Amino acid sequence: MIVKFKNKEDMSLEKKLFNSNKWISWANKIQNNFIVNFVEIIKIHMFGNKIGFIHAEVSATDKEGNAIPGIVFLRGDSVSILTILICKETNKKYVVFTDQARLPIGKNILESPAGMIDEGIPSVKAIEELKEEVAEEIDFTETSLTKLTSGYTSPGGIDEKIDIFAYEVTLHAAEIAKLQNKITGNKSENELIKLNIVEFDLAFNKTESIITKLAILSYIK
Repeated sequence: MIVKFKNKEDMSLEKKLFNSNKWISWANKIQNNFIVNFVEIIKIHMFGNKIGFIHAEVSATDKEGNAIPGIVFLRGDSVSILTILICKETNKKYVVFTDQARLPIGKNILESPAGMIDEGIPSVKAIEELKEEVAEEIDFTETSLTKLTSGYTSPGGIDEKIDIFAYEVTLHAAEIAKLQNKITGNKSENELIKLNIVEFDLAFNKTESIITKLAILSYIK
């Protein structure tokens, strides 16, 4: 497959790009399913020393020779975790939302803890995100994760496939109250998150995240 680079800066990242999991996975799929003339890398966005986002344009056709729209944004796969708190005293359920600024939509949004999978197993990444975005002191374990569903988020523009999990944890009322408005997130990634604890019955209408809404519906089902 012919790969071109629009700018010299990204050409220096060629080896790192071709060795990244998100590139390998995507490149294999398009070559197996389509006829690819070339891929032009418009811009590579690094996350530290790792490949973060890749903006590219592809010249390709289907196997009958029909041209295919070619603008793609590669970010790789991710996880989202519907986090349910069960009150030990009342047995009432609550949902943990992360409240953070999202520039692509121009505002803050309430959504489930989530994160990109740079490498490794989705369930392991899910636990990492729970510890980072909710609370390190809670003993989150893989065995308590339940996979709800998975699928592509916006296949007309991005490659992302997301694994959606549910995680239930029982806490005292005082512990749940302590999580309300707690500030979390990875500061090295400019991630500033405020937790918002919402009664389960109110959660669906509180979020504008379609992924979180799907998780709630899948959990109820």
